[in-house]
Amino acid sequence: MTTGFYRRELPLLTVADFDRGTHAGVENLERLREASRALLAPNPMGVMREAYLTRLTGNFGIRLSRDFDTCRVLSRRMPDVASVTPYIKSPKGKDRIYPAYHNKLIKRRRNLEDYDEMTAAGAAARRQIRDVLSTVLEMNPKGLRSKTMVSMARDYGHIIGIDLAKILVQQMPDVAVWVSSASYSEYDAVRPADKSWGELKKQLSQSQIKAAWKARVHERFLQWFYDPYPCDLLARNGRVASEREGQVRIESDAEIRRAAS
Repeated sequence: MTTGFYRRELPLLTVADFDRGTHAGVENLERLREASRALLAPNPMGVMREAYLTRLTGNFGIRLSRDFDTCRVLSRRMPDVASVTPYIKSPKGKDRIYPAYHNKLIKRRRNLEDYDEMTAAGAAARRQIRDVLSTVLEMNPKGLRSKTMVSMARDYGHIIGIDLAKILVQQMPDVAVWVSSASYSEYDAVRPADKSWGELKKQLSQSQIKAAWKARVHERFLQWFYDPYPCDLLARNGRVASEREGQVRIESDAEIRRAAS
């Protein structure tokens, strides 16, 4: 991590320093890509621009101009990594920088079919909710109210109801245990079944815990950049259909020409 003293000594990089037509620009852009991917991976709902820029400087030694336009231009040069809030510009840096996969997440309330392991997107979604459950329960080793757990899942881009949450938890007994309440489902609790993180923490110092946690979460959420999403399948099917239509049109034109001759 870059200290405050050395942070002031870092050169201020501008858009020109990321010119892909120069060797230095290519190197700078690759550094920014890797740093942004690591920073944004565990934050599906994005990071405030000010926080993003501060962490780039402090954690990765990359000091950028703090204006909105710089972030917008650079994000467009790495569309597989980051995107900015469209058409929103806040002078206080309240706008967000999102991981590239953010726009691919299902924005509606999910159902069980969205977690169908028989489809590539469903299997990826199920692994993602597993990542979410593992993460929030490791942060809350005593467990969570079901209502709280559902709310936290929303913060990771998975909008689910309590009934669906119960089904998913019961299908992942190695991750969590659902404890039903005698009164209302809102008072049900979710307890962690996997105690490995708690045991590991006992063997580490505070600095080691922080580093291990960062690596643990990064490993989980990095895969989200590469997961298949329903919109990817729709786009792929659309391209295939368009290619087929084009081929049919070509063949039809050829038949017409042959008939005319």
